[in-house]
Amino acid sequence: MTLPGGLFRSFPALALFWAGAGFLGPGALVAQDTTLVADTAAVLDTLSAQALTPPDSLAPADTVVHALMALPGHRPDHDPALVARWDRDLLLRERAVTLLELLASQPGTIPLRTGDYGAPEGVVLDGMAGGRLRIFVDGVEEVAMDGSVVDLAQVTLAGIASVEVLRAGGELRILLTTQQPSVPSPVSSIEAGTGDLDTNIFRGSFFHPNAFGGGLSLLFERMDSDGRGGQEEGTLQSVWLRYVRPLGDRFQVAGEIRGRTAKSALERTVPEAARATRALRVRARLWEGVAVEAFAAQNNLDLTSGLSRVDSMVVDTVTSDTTIVVLYEPEKDRSTQFGGRLGVDLGPVWGQASFRHIDRPIRASLTRTDVDLGATHPGLGGLSGRLGWDREDGESRVAWGVSGWTRPLLGVSLTASLDGGVRGWWDPAAPAPDSVTAGYPGQSDGTFVRAGARFALGPISVEGSWLRSEVDSVLPLGNRVDQGVEAFEGDRADGFVVAGSVALPVEGFALQGSLEQWETEGLLRPSQIYRGGLTFHDTFYPTGNLEITAGFLVEGRDPMLLPIRDPASGGPVRVPFYQSWNAHIQIRVVTVRAFIRWDNLFLRPENQDLPGRLLPRTRAMFGVRWTLTN
Repeated sequence: MTLPGGLFRSFPALALFWAGAGFLGPGALVAQDTTLVADTAAVLDTLSAQALTPPDSLAPADTVVHALMALPGHRPDHDPALVARWDRDLLLRERAVTLLELLASQPGTIPLRTGDYGAPEGVVLDGMAGGRLRIFVDGVEEVAMDGSVVDLAQVTLAGIASVEVLRAGGELRILLTTQQPSVPSPVSSIEAGTGDLDTNIFRGSFFHPNAFGGGLSLLFERMDSDGRGGQEEGTLQSVWLRYVRPLGDRFQVAGEIRGRTAKSALERTVPEAARATRALRVRARLWEGVAVEAFAAQNNLDLTSGLSRVDSMVVDTVTSDTTIVVLYEPEKDRSTQFGGRLGVDLGPVWGQASFRHIDRPIRASLTRTDVDLGATHPGLGGLSGRLGWDREDGESRVAWGVSGWTRPLLGVSLTASLDGGVRGWWDPAAPAPDSVTAGYPGQSDGTFVRAGARFALGPISVEGSWLRSEVDSVLPLGNRVDQGVEAFEGDRADGFVVAGSVALPVEGFALQGSLEQWETEGLLRPSQIYRGGLTFHDTFYPTGNLEITAGFLVEGRDPMLLPIRDPASGGPVRVPFYQSWNAHIQIRVVTVRAFIRWDNLFLRPENQDLPGRLLPRTRAMFGVRWTLTN
């Protein structure tokens, strides 16, 4: 579902069109009286719903909101298994415009970028590589179909209300929760920006709390850039449509369609990848603190392979000019999944459990069961456990984890976590290595340990942990990012990570940073990874209607080994030292946010995450994020 790129070059006109559509669209919709309550996790801004809703709103003041009810059982903030959590307000304050940029801000994470926007992307944390990254959108798993993990370019931040990143059973889980109607009035939001390398961003969303007796959500996104040197054009485009309908007081049915297209002009990669998801779910609130869900979903992935191509020569009989015509052979894959989820939040005890069966025509079917349980005690701390069981092609894989933390005493809280087990993506009929979607036969057994403490007192907040990573093998991502086709021998390594912030005497300013250090380097494990710098955040006036967020930060790492065979040496390939200084500032006035950001300010020319894939040398980008009630 691709639209002409020129249509989105004129952001002001499109912004006005989108806002106008929001005002005109609800006129024909009729409000219905129901008893469902909005999911309180979706936050539009720091203002209250009453402040956002004008007296002459199209929806009556007493109209309730139809939104997909939240599944209880969320992990406490103090659990060391929780890497990071962003709500909607925090996401709006971030400089990141893609999921990878958001994840790359966390201690110890390693982004793997093949180029600019539109190019394939991946991420690794603490040696959790191939087969150890899973992504969920409202509980439905984004199934990896062109490798062992999902290409992050196929997952958008548009329309996302919250993001959670977890270490669970030796794998990295990214939990995305979509935005819902949250006030008794239709709401639109717009994000538009432009910058160097002919970069353009547009995101428009519309949420109606009572359309045809249910809740309606609609979103469109387009990002494009000419890439490094203006010669590596890339495009990302997304659409999303959801309708939620109440069935009495306790039940809901919701249907949605999501589509994502990524295009890139890079050599030796897929020129276009289109991913589409259709999902249907029923949620029920059994009683206070307990809810269940049944779901079914289908993922489709269409690849236009740049390696499976046929070249032909055409000669113009008039000018004698020769033209090379390139015809690409499409590759398609499809997966269907169905299953159920249970969420429990009963005072100090919380938990979530899920079961899903995944069918893939060109691979073996997969059954996955995940259980997360925990309990907290106000005087002691908390304990949580997790268990994952996969069964694929007659083989079983089990992953497990446990973590605990103590109540702060004089500002100090002890933390520890232990995760382990087998992960992978068994594919005994892997295609030949020269195929762009080449898989691999393999799985890895690993153990990951973290033990440390947190200290928070006054202006100082610091967390440090001793680390141990031990894996028998390191698997490539096996998709459009590294296109790896074989496993490499793993190792055991010890290290430490420290992260924190110190508020400065000048109000709003703080120093923040992180350092992860390993005794020895390994595959996807550079000896040192660091991030840090100066930040500013403050709100002004009693209403908080003026807010400023800014930062001047550096990110870097030592040279890194990759699970890709070097033809010259026969061993793993190495990419050089990486460093980038970045800056950003965002000013919010009521619900309008103006932002500007700069990347790689000191113009390092050879920054790369993968061999030969040079990243854009620098870029400045500015734009606006605007939430408005219709």
